[in-house]
Amino acid sequence: MRDCAEQLVAALPEQTRWSRRLSAEEVAAAMDDAWLVCLPSRSEGLPRVALEAACRGRAIVGGNRAGIPDVVSDGANGLLVDPDDADELAEALVRILSDRAYTERLGATSRRTGEEWGVSPADHAAKVRALVDGVLAG
Repeated sequence: MRDCAEQLVAALPEQTRWSRRLSAEEVAAAMDDAWLVCLPSRSEGLPRVALEAACRGRAIVGGNRAGIPDVVSDGANGLLVDPDDADELAEALVRILSDRAYTERLGATSRRTGEEWGVSPADHAAKVRALVDGVLAG
């Protein structure tokens, strides 16, 4: 879809950027500059991009499939859409991009979601250990 991206940049150069490849630092900077992160995927297990967006306090527009609804709560920290419905996706993007105060409310809730999901390696290991111990205990 490179042609589509290039046409969008040409039509809206003041508000649109596109890069074929970004380093991890550049991805983080792009998220920090954005109003929202859009992930209309159909098959995310653990949606790491959505979690990163949440940790950065960004509103999320995500597909209502697989693991994305585990992170995105529709109307609370983002909007869930049918990833096969381009009109629904467009409406969600317009809704968020046309109301900065609404976007900031979603982002604030999203940051709390990121804090809930964020754990240190030691905390994660302890949770896994507790899960295994619970299973072994019967």
